[in-house]
Amino acid sequence: MTLYLPLFRSCTTLRTLTQLHAHLLVTGLHSDPPASGRLIESYARMGTLQSSRLVFETFTKPDSFMWAVLIKCYVWNNLFEEAISLYHKMIYDHGLISNFIYPSVLRACSGSGNLVIGGKVHGRIIKCGFDNYNVVEASLAGMYGEIGCLDDARKVFDKMSVKDVVSWSSIIKCYVNNGKVDEGLEIFRLMIIEGVQPDYVTMLSVAKACGELCFLRLASSVHGHALRKKIEIDGPLGNSLIVMYSKCNDLSSAEKVFVTLKKRCTTSWTAMISCYNRSGCFRKALDVFVRMLEVRAKPNSVTRSTILGSCAGLAWLRGGKSVHWHIIIKDMESKSNSGYLGPALIEFYAACGEFSKFEAINLFRQMYLNSLQMDEGDLLSHSGSVEEGKVYFNAMRDFGVEPDSEHYDCMVDLLSRTGYIDEAYQMIHSMPFPADASIWSALLNGCRIHKRTDMINIIEKDLSDISTSDPGYYTILSNIYAEEGNWNKFGKVRSVMDGYDLRKVPGYSRIELDTKNSLV
Repeated sequence: MTLYLPLFRSCTTLRTLTQLHAHLLVTGLHSDPPASGRLIESYARMGTLQSSRLVFETFTKPDSFMWAVLIKCYVWNNLFEEAISLYHKMIYDHGLISNFIYPSVLRACSGSGNLVIGGKVHGRIIKCGFDNYNVVEASLAGMYGEIGCLDDARKVFDKMSVKDVVSWSSIIKCYVNNGKVDEGLEIFRLMIIEGVQPDYVTMLSVAKACGELCFLRLASSVHGHALRKKIEIDGPLGNSLIVMYSKCNDLSSAEKVFVTLKKRCTTSWTAMISCYNRSGCFRKALDVFVRMLEVRAKPNSVTRSTILGSCAGLAWLRGGKSVHWHIIIKDMESKSNSGYLGPALIEFYAACGEFSKFEAINLFRQMYLNSLQMDEGDLLSHSGSVEEGKVYFNAMRDFGVEPDSEHYDCMVDLLSRTGYIDEAYQMIHSMPFPADASIWSALLNGCRIHKRTDMINIIEKDLSDISTSDPGYYTILSNIYAEEGNWNKFGKVRSVMDGYDLRKVPGYSRIELDTKNSLV
């Protein structure tokens, strides 16, 4: 059978795989578990899980190895509930157990978000004595972390007798993906102290953490380590490095990573376009998009949404309409894409002065009444009446969308601008997370508009805890104190701005004249 293993790797099409399958049937090797296991895996990788199941069912009494392979294939295809059902069938109907089945089963538990089943699986692992296997321990920590139970994940990790790079990478990923990037980097520091060398998976999580914290110095070290250890940069890690440098405001380094990529996938091109957008280099973003089309890379919905942002930044009506036409041709057949692209189109036309804010509300109302699936982006428009805004905000959970800081920001802004200052203040204190400077700025702006100096005095203690590099927040606050004639507090706010070296960004507009875009 060893001679046939390279042949499975050479099967790049379904046709060649079926030919190899036929040969195994003729020679009788199809009854060999390793051969059939490879067949099951190969069919699943090509998206024909039904064929995998048929191969599996040719065995009257499949052993635990065959069950493990089939369950793994279901997990690969994100059929987590079905994978868990197969596990139960294997355990309770056939009485089979094995340690190597549990990484896939635990992945199915985390993928389905089923903590109850995950806890029961953990109990069986302990009962069977499999909790001492390193790969099982790492999978347990990963399951708890992906479901969001970081304390349980850390307990499993801390009890591990041997912590290899897989274990460290798993726990770091858990913390970073759950927004605990500081703790994730602290675990990374401990990993280095223990002398464990980071691998590709570690680099992915640490790059993401550096970007979230705008930690440029460590970001450069992460990139340097990958180069020194000759870790493959092409692929997801290269894309992550581009995003990392983008968030750290190091456009030059992001460009260098992009140039060094030998294999640029759609995600690579999209990441670079997004990077230029983030830096306000909209023309360069368009240049990248043109080059992407020239090499016949295929834009997806995320790419088109991102390039619409470039056109909106330039107020380039003709270019955006061209992208819109491509969306109609390429994307509207897929309902899953419409919710993602809709908000980008609305923002683009609004930026070009071609789309009434009431049209945006009507579009949202139509989606709401037709019960179409919406995502977070659809719910960020805050134009329209207060009552209607409340209805849409409260309806978010009906569509499976949990309000985040951007949604609360929009709602607080809507309430504050229209004079509902007390209600906006109550909403801030009802939020499930601390308000950031953007949300307090929305309330401050409403207080300034409606002369609610009494509210300024109430929230002064809250404002004293705010530390941000956003000059808009400090500008609004200093203007309020200036209008009150409170020059002492005005001077303190301006001193803070000077300490951070913050300057208000001058306002500007873009117009398109004879297809040429200009700043005014």
